[in-house]
Amino acid sequence: MITDEKKKRIESLSDEEMSYEINLGRRSRFQRESFAYLQTCYQKRKNEKEEHEAMMRAFHKVPLAHELEMMPDIELAELQSQLPPDSPGNIIVESEWRRRKSSKIPNTTTTPDFEWYGSISKEKRMTSRCPFATVEVCPRYYQSLSLLPEAGFTGIPDKENAKLLKKWKSSDLWPKIDEQATSVSKSDSRLSTLSNFCPEVLYDSFGYFCTFLSSYADEIDSDMAHRMLHKQGAASNDPRWHWSYAISQHYSECPLFSVLEHRNKNQARNLAPVENNLHIFAPSKLKPVKESGMRAIANLEATTWKEIENDYGVSKKLLGKKINFVTDAFKRKVIFRDIEHAYCLANAGYSKPAVILAGGVTEELLRLYLIHNKVTPSDKTFDSYIKACETNGLLKKAVHRLSDSFRHFRNFVHLSNEITSKHTISKATAKGAVASIFTLANDF
Repeated sequence: MITDEKKKRIESLSDEEMSYEINLGRRSRFQRESFAYLQTCYQKRKNEKEEHEAMMRAFHKVPLAHELEMMPDIELAELQSQLPPDSPGNIIVESEWRRRKSSKIPNTTTTPDFEWYGSISKEKRMTSRCPFATVEVCPRYYQSLSLLPEAGFTGIPDKENAKLLKKWKSSDLWPKIDEQATSVSKSDSRLSTLSNFCPEVLYDSFGYFCTFLSSYADEIDSDMAHRMLHKQGAASNDPRWHWSYAISQHYSECPLFSVLEHRNKNQARNLAPVENNLHIFAPSKLKPVKESGMRAIANLEATTWKEIENDYGVSKKLLGKKINFVTDAFKRKVIFRDIEHAYCLANAGYSKPAVILAGGVTEELLRLYLIHNKVTPSDKTFDSYIKACETNGLLKKAVHRLSDSFRHFRNFVHLSNEITSKHTISKATAKGAVASIFTLANDF
């Protein structure tokens, strides 16, 4: 229940202050009953002002506001010449002249579209879209996506949403106060504001990379804004055609981005040392992961596979379908793990261990592929696996030549063969070795 003291405080606000607080929505200092009373007071004042202005205009024979706005400059000047200098009618016309003068100021509003977003990414030498934009990796992305049904969009399935909500509520990244939380507010069942949203989500939903959007209070405000935009020659994709206020944001400015990026880099840097062994399956040497680190590892995996998909066009799901002949769940898990590690190592400049891991994955995939096709190689070596596939027509020649390059990589596994810098594996070569895994898998 709102107190009389708070009512007086709201009523003492100017029209501009009320309008500002209403546009803030959930970020306003007035909440719930106070916010509803604020809207009521503002609408009442607006109605009274419009009625009074209409009476004054009728008495002084001055056209209504929208009629003055549509009147050409010549007709407006002629009307003013017929009015006494200090009359209320002349004051109204002077107000219209001031409005026209201000509306002729060039429009410098930037449209937060993909071109704008991409130019900032390019300037900062970052990926075009946020690399953490998934419900598994970023709580703000999840919270934004989960609130879209309130704006008329399809929501996350209930079971999945409950699982994600439980996960993120226990995270230190979850907002601790309402001002930090993503929110949607409505006025009389109409969408009013979208606050603290992920710009990636709002772009996919409304076409603008924004973190805050506020709708017009009513059709009168909307019509006035449209007339002004029309006179300014505003672009058709200008957000002001649909929203009274919009705050654009690039993902690098998101308060969570720096935290996620820092943690992601630390996790990649702290990857367990890679064994100097081309065979990837050594279950007895695998150490159990502490439960406290499971969430961090899951986040890293999701981020890594999103980057792999961006770089190579292969998702984890698609690769899983390509290697459906690997039926052992544990082996599939280790294959995915070693691909992730090889990718991270190659990007970080640890070329030799990246190639060793990539070669190990390729060798094991070839071995299992031969078993699946009931082909027995002459020997249990990498070369024998390739020859067996080639002899039985299981691999295309292009893929054979690509896989053959791993024989060259193997020559530099031992330190004695790394004679000069010329024989050192480069970063480009390491990334090519990782790419070979996906090229080979595509041929299975």
